[in-house]
Amino acid sequence: MLRWYQRLTSKIIGIGLIFFALITISLSWQYFSVKDYLVKSGQKEARLIAEGIIHSINTFVLETETGGQFIKNYVNRLNRQLKGEAEVRLVHSKSLDAEYGTDKDEHTKHELEQLSLNDGKRRSYENETHFSYVAPIISAKGCNQCHHMPDSDREVPDGYILGLTVVKVPTNVIKDMVGKLFNESIKSIALISFLLLFVGLFTARHIALPLMKMLGTVQKVTHGNLNERVSSAYIDVGGGEALGHDEISLLAKNFNTMADQMERSFTRLENWNVELSLEVARQTDKIMEIKDHYQSVVDSTQRVIFTTKKDLTIDSVNAEWNPMTEQLGLFPKREDLIGRNLLELAGEALSEKYRTICESVLKGEEQNQDGMFKTEFDCKIDGEKKYFGLTISPLKDSGKKITGLVFVAFDITQRKQAEECLRVEKEKLDSIMDGMGAAVNIVDQNYKIKYMNRIMENSFGESLDRPCYQLIAGQDEPCEGCGNTMIGQSSLEVEAVNGRTYLATRSPITDINNQTSCIVVYKDITYLKQMEEKLHRLTISDNLTGLFNQRHFHKKLEEEMVRANRQQTSLSLLFADIDKFKMYNDKFGHVEGDSCLTILGKIIKSSIRENVDSGFRYGGEEFTIILPGADKALAKTIAERIRTTFASYKFAPLLNGESVDISKTISIGVASFSGESAGAFIEKADHAMYIGKKEGGNRVTLAKATPFNSQPV
Repeated sequence: MLRWYQRLTSKIIGIGLIFFALITISLSWQYFSVKDYLVKSGQKEARLIAEGIIHSINTFVLETETGGQFIKNYVNRLNRQLKGEAEVRLVHSKSLDAEYGTDKDEHTKHELEQLSLNDGKRRSYENETHFSYVAPIISAKGCNQCHHMPDSDREVPDGYILGLTVVKVPTNVIKDMVGKLFNESIKSIALISFLLLFVGLFTARHIALPLMKMLGTVQKVTHGNLNERVSSAYIDVGGGEALGHDEISLLAKNFNTMADQMERSFTRLENWNVELSLEVARQTDKIMEIKDHYQSVVDSTQRVIFTTKKDLTIDSVNAEWNPMTEQLGLFPKREDLIGRNLLELAGEALSEKYRTICESVLKGEEQNQDGMFKTEFDCKIDGEKKYFGLTISPLKDSGKKITGLVFVAFDITQRKQAEECLRVEKEKLDSIMDGMGAAVNIVDQNYKIKYMNRIMENSFGESLDRPCYQLIAGQDEPCEGCGNTMIGQSSLEVEAVNGRTYLATRSPITDINNQTSCIVVYKDITYLKQMEEKLHRLTISDNLTGLFNQRHFHKKLEEEMVRANRQQTSLSLLFADIDKFKMYNDKFGHVEGDSCLTILGKIIKSSIRENVDSGFRYGGEEFTIILPGADKALAKTIAERIRTTFASYKFAPLLNGESVDISKTISIGVASFSGESAGAFIEKADHAMYIGKKEGGNRVTLAKATPFNSQPV
């Protein structure tokens, strides 16, 4: 500690000496600066005094016509008034001797005075006792009237140098001031030196020594001796046991308090460290247990699993590596694999390919929805083709940062063989399905089409994963048959969106996962339906007129009567007969008679409402028309349209080889349905038509409630 104290004291004394030197230099600089300032100020003041005297003398000399004796007296009187503060003398331009002034030896000329006489410039010079200022006396305009050239009567020209005025000012005043400044500077330096010495000793005793003691204690605490404290003997100047109240004492108190807290904290920290070490040991055991468990699980899988770092250096391999490599006979053993680069094992042919794949996976690019890259490869082992699958996925740490890659390789030979068998069986199934001559599809429980044969695809286009009911025209929701798996085989006719008619036969099937689907066979029956329609048309139509026949009339009338009763709507019936048709047929023949019937059938078709009304040939020359929803007024209008159109038609039958223009007429009875039977309804219309024919024909007759009371229109 004494050595530290000596070092600190030496440093303080050194710092004090440096301060002393700096202050001495500063005072010296200020002394010379002030001295130079005082000298310059004295010279400036002397110059001002000299210029004032010179100006007054020059003015007196130039404006006075008096001779030299008067000027001399003026100069002497001026010197007496100055009382030693300055001395004036005049120098003549010719002799350069003192012409006017004192009788002292200092009147001898100076070399600068000769220069001023030559060039007319003012100059100054100084010696140890005086400061001299020289000013030439120059003639002004008009001086030639009273002044003459020396030793001549010629007038003095303008600008001529008549002589010099020399003013000397003593410099002893300035020297006195500089001397006083020097004495004051010496005193200041001595006082500052004393103060620095006092401050240095005080600092060494009351600050340096206590701080060094504290520094020693701090170093001991820093090196682990937490029991060390700052002693009061080092801090309290009075030697008491208690620390004082000055800044150093407070600092020592705070340090001791901090050391106490550090000791307590260190004790707690040691306890925590022991607990932490125990916990780390427990967690390490758990991690090792988990690692061993994970390794056993990985080793028990029938897949090769190995990991690499980002530079593709292999750092872990499971136990399945050796059995697979024994089959392939290409790669080193597991124990020789750690630390090897994966690309070295891949060979030249595959190294570049897998380098690109691995770099893409590390960048997060070469991945599918499962977050990994998948590939397959095959090779021959003992003449047998083997297939292997390989997945590459990124290995990430807890911060989701990619640190390497995980490779999983596995034998997929059995799967490939099974896929090949399935492919062959599917081809057989496709051949069978395509050879059925019908469109076939399989629908799952969600009504989605999962399979379709070639005929189905050609008929409906690509329809996989479409709802099956969208293939049926006008069907917006599922059919009941496909959704109900409890129903066995069933069939129904459907109109497809392609415009064809199919007989759809469905049968439920169950796969190996006990999932029930439905196989539907669509047999195209469009031609059969067309034939049925034609046959049905033939059974209800009249071949001569194209109207419906009597058999269909009775069926249709019953249907419309039921509807009119149910809906409480109007229903009318027309009964028409060609007037005097038998005479026409006998006179012109059956061909002309059939032509007359055909013309009437066409007129009836064109006069009634399309897709609403129906026309029928009742028999011979009698016709009926059913008018659903038509009241008497509308029925009469339609009947009149038929009558007038037919009456205006000109027939041209041949008579004895010549064409004869002739017109034909019809009589029409109109009846409205009022709840009676079909027979009574027909009889009512027929009776109205008969009344019209009895009245002369070619008229429309409305039936009344009682048929026999009906009157012609």
